[in-house]
Amino acid sequence: MGNKKITSTEFKHIVSVVRYAVISTFNKNSYIHDNYDIEEVVSQTLERVTRYWNEYDETVSNSSWFYTIAKNCLVHI
Repeated sequence: MGNKKITSTEFKHIVSVVRYAVISTFNKNSYIHDNYDIEEVVSQTLERVTRYWNEYDETVSNSSWFYTIAKNCLVHI
């Protein structure tokens, strides 16, 4: 925690994990029905991850953290 910056490598990882979570899990379970909703959840998740990056607890799996944020964004769709 602290004043961390997201590197381009970390950002690419964030994007890939979020897309995987949204498309493979949420879409297969019929939570999301079209590509617009998928992109909306991905966009909202990326915005929240970058906003709260300084609060990320590095003892928690980053993939789990991204997934949880994506799941929380899904509630708003």
